[in-house]
Amino acid sequence: MKYNIEAIEKRKDISKKFKFVVDIILVIIIYNIILVSISCINKIEEINIFGYTGYRIITESMKPNINSGDVVLVKTINGDKEEIKKGDVITFRKNLEVITHRVIDIEENNGENVYVTKGDNNNLEDQERVEKSELLGKVVVVIPYLGNIIGILENKIIFLILVLIFLILLLYKINIQEKKENRRLKKKIDDEKNRDK
Repeated sequence: MKYNIEAIEKRKDISKKFKFVVDIILVIIIYNIILVSISCINKIEEINIFGYTGYRIITESMKPNINSGDVVLVKTINGDKEEIKKGDVITFRKNLEVITHRVIDIEENNGENVYVTKGDNNNLEDQERVEKSELLGKVVVVIPYLGNIIGILENKIIFLILVLIFLILLLYKINIQEKKENRRLKKKIDDEKNRDK
C-alpha cells in the first residue's frame, strides 16, 4: 500500500506543476488584456503586443461591420504592395487622428501604393489618399462592445479597482481549489493507512 501513497504524492506534485504553468499563462493573458486596454485608452502612443495593436472605434463610419464602441485589433504591416488588397480594412493616422476605413481602390504615386479609403457607412470616399508612412496596419479582429467597457476604464482609479477585484477573486478561487485538492488527497492517504491496519 506504500506504493499507492507514493503515487498519490507524485500526482499531487504533477498537479502543482500543472497549476504553476496555468497560473503563468493566466498572468500572461491578463497582462496582454491590460496592455490592449491601455493601448485603446492611450490616444497618442500605441502599445504593440506581438505585432498587434488595439484601437477603440468612436464613430459610426464603418457600420454595420464595425460599430462605435467596438475594438479593432490591427496587425502591424510594413506597407509592401501585396500586403493590402482592395476590400481590406486598414487603420491609418491622418494628422493626429486615427481612422479605420476600407480600401476601395489602390493607386500608384512615385512608385508607391497609395490607398483610396471609405467608411462603409459613408456616402463618399475619403478626400485624402493614405500613404505608406501613414499606415498603422490592417484590421484582423473586431471585438464587439469592448470599447464601451474600456471607456468606463479610462478612469484609472476604477480600472485599478476592477483589476484588483479580479485578481483577488482569482486568487481566492485558486486557494479554494487547493484546499479541496489537499483535503481530497489527505482523505485518500488516511483511507490507505486505515486499510493497512
